[in-house]
Amino acid sequence: MWYTYCSTGFPELDRDHAKIDDLLCRAVGAATPAEEHKFLIATYRAVIAHIRVRNLLLGLEKSMQEKEQDRNFTRFVREKIRERSQGLISVQHLASDVRHMLIVHAMTHYREKQAV
Repeated sequence: MWYTYCSTGFPELDRDHAKIDDLLCRAVGAATPAEEHKFLIATYRAVIAHIRVRNLLLGLEKSMQEKEQDRNFTRFVREKIRERSQGLISVQHLASDVRHMLIVHAMTHYREKQAV
């Protein structure tokens, strides 16, 4: 369940964050490895879609640092999924790490809203 204290003030971004969190929960609760993989790929796609929405909302106002943070977030999720597919981490570990990064990412959006 997505945390209300992570609300950004951007309804579109809050919905994206909740969707990503929901997909992580579904991956953890998956009945089969194939189902887990399906939810992890859906999570990655949701992150990419989220970054696109964020770009549309903030557009030219994004700094080089914010763009780099977005690339790092996407890269981080991709790397965690790779680690999971190689059996290096548990799905619970993946979900915990990605959820933590998502919270940090959401806090960045909140600061952006305050600056606008």
